[in-house]
Amino acid sequence: MASEKKSFINVDELMPQVSVEDVARHYGVTLPELHKVGSETRMACFLNCGKSTATGDRALAIQADDPLKKWHCHQYGCGKGGNLVSLCDLLKPGDAAGGRPRGERFKAIAADLLAITKGESTPAPAGAPAPAPPPK
Repeated sequence: MASEKKSFINVDELMPQVSVEDVARHYGVTLPELHKVGSETRMACFLNCGKSTATGDRALAIQADDPLKKWHCHQYGCGKGGNLVSLCDLLKPGDAAGGRPRGERFKAIAADLLAITKGESTPAPAGAPAPAPPPK
């Protein structure tokens, strides 16, 4: 039986430990007002849905109690949906994969989820200069 690679991050184990609020905070996104409706958390869609007008205040539905944090945008003409990893892809700075990250993008999101579970700080925005080394 082959052992897992040391760099392997099991996102299926991490997703139940992370809330949508944690992810938004990590990526520097301010969430709109949240509304608890049954088992769902509803809010205005902050993904813009490719439209120029604001969505209703309950367009985005997130199954907050689901370990995968499944979500769906009910805004007319949008219909985007997925799980916590796909939401991270859409929120993470850089070239999003349309909610279906693969390869290096997926590995970066997995590392972000691991950092969130460890309480580590938010990533630097895309294109931001690297922090200066500490003085000697």
